[in-house]
Amino acid sequence: MTLLVACGGGGPPLAPVAKDFEPAPVTPTIAADAIPEEAEVFVSTSDDAVIRWVEEHAGAALARGSREALAHHPGEPGRYWLSRVGRGGDTKVVFVLRRVSDTRAVIFATSDDLLVPSVSWVGLALNVRSANGDELKAWQREMARRIATKRRATGIVVFPNGNAQAVILDEQPDERAAGDIQLVARRRFMKAGTFDPNVWGPRIAVDNEARVVTSKAGTHDGISVSDMMKRAPAPAAPP
Repeated sequence: MTLLVACGGGGPPLAPVAKDFEPAPVTPTIAADAIPEEAEVFVSTSDDAVIRWVEEHAGAALARGSREALAHHPGEPGRYWLSRVGRGGDTKVVFVLRRVSDTRAVIFATSDDLLVPSVSWVGLALNVRSANGDELKAWQREMARRIATKRRATGIVVFPNGNAQAVILDEQPDERAAGDIQLVARRRFMKAGTFDPNVWGPRIAVDNEARVVTSKAGTHDGISVSDMMKRAPAPAAPP
């Protein structure tokens, strides 16, 4: 397999998301254990170290032109690369972010050409405070399975009095940064007796203290791959 590095692009365009709140039933096609807990972000001040890490974790060698582009590209800090490895079910997607202080890389598996998000990435965009930790992770994992299947997932958070918060999570392009992808979460209150919880997809039952939180970073609509990469701690010394 050969890893090619290119600015932007990578797969079919992502459709804009409608502002409706209709449930989106999805039968996930990816196993629960195929959803990673964390997206491993590699951080280094050494471009050579980043190249070695990408090649090792992608299971493929960089083409010469791609290697030179990554190691010597004079582009401004904040430049993004979206790259793909292999074909079909073996395809992986690599994001590389060059910053003033370091270069960062993260690799995602794909399912039918869609990114397989980690539980932690979903958690950055969509969280339920005071929920049981194990139950929350299981719920976020189910949302991730549906994102990896259809790019959109709906779910529901149910309170003891029967009220609920419906949530919609979408994978969208970040138009402010070519090639970047973000998870955008929205929520809506629903009064008991006005909805059918069984049609909304993954459900989590919580207590009255729980709070549904949807997050975005900076000027983004949600939490992008680059947002997630920027939050990864930098190493004390180049790996």
